[in-house]
Amino acid sequence: MQIVTDSKYVCEGYGYSLNWSQNDWRTLHGRAAENIDLWKQVLRLRKKLRGRPRVEVVKIGRCSSEIATFVDRDAKAAAKSPQFEDDGYKPGKIGRTRNASGNAAKMYTTAKGEVIVLIYRTKVVTRDTQKVVFQTYCESRRDFFDKYWAQADNAIANSLHRGNVFLVRMNDQPQNPRILSILALLDKNDLIGKPART
Repeated sequence: MQIVTDSKYVCEGYGYSLNWSQNDWRTLHGRAAENIDLWKQVLRLRKKLRGRPRVEVVKIGRCSSEIATFVDRDAKAAAKSPQFEDDGYKPGKIGRTRNASGNAAKMYTTAKGEVIVLIYRTKVVTRDTQKVVFQTYCESRRDFFDKYWAQADNAIANSLHRGNVFLVRMNDQPQNPRILSILALLDKNDLIGKPART
């Protein structure tokens, strides 16, 4: 069986998903795996094949072949189709970032401590865990720039409303970043302004 994709996440995730399924859907570093419902469907299909199927995941460039163009077109059509509904999709709270850096959020790997964050997205990962995507505050530029993500328990993540600024406490595990507590709700207008002169 061959899975053709232009997604690095799918290409790498397939191999990981076999381990995640045996580790209570946790990554090597203990984080909750994402898109569990979709990975379970892929692994169920694999089990339905007789014998020990050889599964090859091939990454291709976007629009680099006729297959990629057909897959892209069909995926967009399926997303607009009222006939099929993605039961596994759980929308999160989404806001805008303060600047258009164009880069994806990275895992927050800074050591334990307090950090000022501007929340712009939360997403349910498992029943008790959410992924929180935020920008960190830069004192010298007096604005929010770098985009990161960390996980949080539902009780904390549900209190982190998009577009708001919080002082939060992070854990000390760079491979499994978590927001441990909310220390304060801050006024965005007090933080954003002209850069401090040095």
